[in-house]
Order: sequence, then structure tokens, then C-alpha cells
Amino acid sequence: MTSQSLGGLAANQRLVVATGRDPLDRGDVFVALDVNTGQLLWRYAYPCDGPMDYGKAPRATPILLEERALLLGAYGHLACVDLITGLPLWKVDFQQTFGASLPTWGFCGSPLVIGDRVFVQTGAPHASLVCLDLRDGAIVWRAPGRDVSYSSFIQITVGGVDQIVGYDATTLGGWRMEDGEHLWELEPEHAGDFNVGTPLWDGQRLWVATENNGTRVFQFEENGRINPTPLAQHRHLAPDTQTPILVGKWLIGIWHGLYCLDRETLREAWVSDDEAFQSYASIIACGDRALLLCREGELVLLDLHGDQYRELGRARVSEDLQDIQSHPALVNRRLFVRLDNSVICILLPE
Repeated sequence: MTSQSLGGLAANQRLVVATGRDPLDRGDVFVALDVNTGQLLWRYAYPCDGPMDYGKAPRATPILLEERALLLGAYGHLACVDLITGLPLWKVDFQQTFGASLPTWGFCGSPLVIGDRVFVQTGAPHASLVCLDLRDGAIVWRAPGRDVSYSSFIQITVGGVDQIVGYDATTLGGWRMEDGEHLWELEPEHAGDFNVGTPLWDGQRLWVATENNGTRVFQFEENGRINPTPLAQHRHLAPDTQTPILVGKWLIGIWHGLYCLDRETLREAWVSDDEAFQSYASIIACGDRALLLCREGELVLLDLHGDQYRELGRARVSEDLQDIQSHPALVNRRLFVRLDNSVICILLPE
């Protein structure tokens, strides 16, 4: 790679896709690398430039499908490319096509793919949320709304209605997947959230976490609308960029410390104020294990069995002090990590 990037890595059994900028910082670059050798398989690039806070590289994590990849840049260029060759199949420009305004920190939310539909948030007045046909990029529907958030959307089903749920610039909301009808919205108690974290859904309840309103869990009414009164709330876990995760009976998140909360009540099981957990970390979890990639370059493996902090191991991904904010990708035992302008592969022990 030729630049740093906030965009997460995406990988499958064959390749890992990373985002970046060209050497002159005048265009986006996406590269696919062989997962076994690191060899360059393909490169997709295009010119785009202009003022942007916090760098110009893509923020969104690429979406890898069976035969295609969806690549979104911070300036709102969405490309669907062939996963084997990297050749473009179709392209959409949020600013030119929909009249979207460039957000302060760029377009950040990853596209949401459900079947042969792609859902993206542009923040344009008459096309704030847009549904595209995965096959050719044709517009299926567009829904008016508010400015864009910096979060990704999820899909839920409540009362037999499939919904697209996520943030706009100021509220949390649900849109009917079929036609984009705005079904409900929820204004937070305290205004001013950046709305970066992605909502979490377990089939019955919805968890959200923001910097001015903390972590909350909501339930839905039979008509598919959210009950505005949270079932539980935790004020201190209030991340401005990190999305907590649900694993087993716990919710794990970071904000000036690592919090382990009971997912039902949001009561604290334990809190670690270790230096590694003070600002940001990416978390991957399965079963009773959680692997954290901390901003300064430490990998921390935790045992989540029981109700106490238990660290199983710790290692550095680099001897140099890092500022890692790109989410890693894990395929089998291979962990792919973004370090400045490079991608490294770490083979994890069995």
C-alpha cells in the first residue's frame, strides 16, 4: 500500500482487500493480496480529491461476496468489481448521482448487501437512503431523509417486517426494506452524537452505544416500531468510534477502559483500566474468547468464561509504536493487520 487508511481489511480464503490512496494523495486505491503469499492479485484505482478532515483514504470496510466486491471511498464513489480480476462491473457516485454533500469525515458506512440488493446511505435530501440492484447498480428505490451518519446499517425483522436500521446524522431509525418507507425514528436524550458505532441485534433486542448517551438496549413493539424507553442503560460505556460486541451473555466495549457488561441488564461484570484499552481497540470474539487489537499495536487474548477479567496472552504486532484504527480480518488462523502503509499476516497458534 502507498498510504495509511482507516478502512478495515476484508478477507476470504483466497485474498485480502485493503484500501488506501495513491502516492500523490489524489485518488483512491484498492488492492487484493494473496492470503498465503501477499502477492498482488489486482489493483483498482480512480482519481478523487478535495478537502477532508482526518485524511482522504477510504473509511468503509470492503464487502466481499462470492463473485464480487463492493468498494466505497470516502468521497462517495461506490464500485462493484469482479472479485477475481478487480475489473469494475458498475459504479455510482453519491455526490453526482444523488446530489449528496461531502461529510466532514467522508462517507464511512459499509454497504449492506441482502440478496440481490445493496443498501447505502448518501445523506442526500431526496435520497438519504438508497437501495441498488447488486447486478447492475440500478436504483431500486430512494428514501428522503437527513444528512449522513458515520455508521453502517443492519437488517432486522420485527413483526414480519424486514427493516434496515441505522443512524442518520441525528437519530436512530428503521426503514422498510421493500420500499424504503421510514417506519420509526428515535431521538437520543442528549444531542450531538457523531453516530459512528453500528447497532447490534440479537433477533429480539437492539443495542446502541454513543458518546453522549452511553450504551442502551431497546425492545420493539408488535407493530415493528421501537419502544423509546430503554430496557437498560450504562452511562459510562460511551464510545465515540468503537462498536461494542455481543458475545455469549456479555457485551464488551471500550471507552477509557475495557467494559464487560451483562447484555440483559448492562450491569458491570468487570472493568479493566489497562493502558492498552484507554482509547480504541478492534474486537473479534467467538465462544468464550475475545481477541483485541489495540490502537498502540498490542494483541490481547481474553477468556470470557466467568465474571472476572482473565487475560490469556499478549503480544505486539510491531516493535514500533503504532496508531492502528483499521479493523483487522481473521481467516482461520491468519490475522491480517494494517500497519501504516502495509498489511501484515500473523499466524495465530492453535
